[in-house]
Amino acid sequence: MNAPSMSGNGLPAEPMIEIVGLKKYFGHQHRPVRAVDNVSFSIARGEVVGLVGESGSGKSTIGRSILKLIEPTAGQILYQGKDLAGLGPRAMRPYRRDLQIIFQDPYASLNPRLRIGAIIGEALDTHKLKQGAARRERIAELLQLVGLSAEHVKRFPYEFSGGQRQRIGIARALAVEPKFIVADEPVSALDVSIQAQVINLLQDLRQQFGLTMLFISHDLDVVEYLCDRIVVLYLGRVMEIAPSAELYRAPRHPYTEALLGASPRPDPDARRERKLLQGDIPSPIDPPSGCVFRTRCPYAIPACSETVPPLREISPGRWKACLRDDVL
Repeated sequence: MNAPSMSGNGLPAEPMIEIVGLKKYFGHQHRPVRAVDNVSFSIARGEVVGLVGESGSGKSTIGRSILKLIEPTAGQILYQGKDLAGLGPRAMRPYRRDLQIIFQDPYASLNPRLRIGAIIGEALDTHKLKQGAARRERIAELLQLVGLSAEHVKRFPYEFSGGQRQRIGIARALAVEPKFIVADEPVSALDVSIQAQVINLLQDLRQQFGLTMLFISHDLDVVEYLCDRIVVLYLGRVMEIAPSAELYRAPRHPYTEALLGASPRPDPDARRERKLLQGDIPSPIDPPSGCVFRTRCPYAIPACSETVPPLREISPGRWKACLRDDVL
C-alpha cells in the first residue's frame, strides 16, 4: 500500500507526485543489482520530502527514475495522476518543463565550453519560452534571484567557486518555472559554510515560489531543517516515513534509530544514544531474505528472515516496514 502525502497540518493531501511499487534493476536479468525494490511514497503540492539513507541505498536512482532520466524496471510514476513510467522520449517532452533536477556535482553538471548565459538560456531555448531581449532579461533575473550578478552571463564555469556553480545549477533548474524539483544531494560537494548558504537559498526559493521538492541527502541535520517529511531508505527499500519533527523526536524503525544515533550533534548537551551498526551493508545483487536490514539489526528475530515486512501505517502519517512493534 502506498503511503499518502500529507499537508502542512498533518492531514492527507492530494499528491503531486506518487510513486507506486517502483523498481529499478541493473545488470543480468537472472542476477540483477536491485538498486530500488518496490518503493512507494507520495509528495504533496508545496511539500519538501527528504530521502535519506546510506550510500548505495538507491536514493539518486529513485530521483532519476522519477524524472525518467533512467528508465524504471517496474512500477508507476504518477505526476498529477498521469503515469509517466511507460512514456517514451517524445511523449515525455511536454512534462520536461514541469520536472527539473539540481545535480549533486556543481563541477560536472555545467558544460565547461559554454558561458553561463548560454547554460541558463539553453532551457529557455529548448522550451521556446523567451527570445531576444526578454531572454536576456530572464537570465539576468535568474542570476540575481540566486545571489549572483547579471554581469556573470559572459563568464565560463571555471571562473566560479563551487557554491557559485551550484547557484547557477539552481538558476538553470528554475529557468523554466518547474512545478517539481529533484535536488540530488545538492550540497554534499560543498564546504560546510557554503552548504548553509545554498540550503538557505533553497528555503527562500521554496517559500517564494511554493516549490515542491524531493530533497536527497545523507546529511540528517540538513534534511531536518529543510524537509516536511522524511523517507528513510535502506538497500533499495523504504524503512520508515514520518513527519520530520516526529521522526527526529522518536524514530520507530531500528535503522532510523541507528542513523540518528550516528549523526554528529553540534550541541554537546544534546546527547543521543549511539547504537552502532555491525557489519557492512549487504550487496544489492544478493540481498538478505525477508527484511533486508535484519543482518545488521540489533532487534532481529527468526521471523525477520522469513517475511518481507510490508510498509504499514502505525499511526496517522507514520509508516514503517518492521515486524516488531515492541522495541521502539
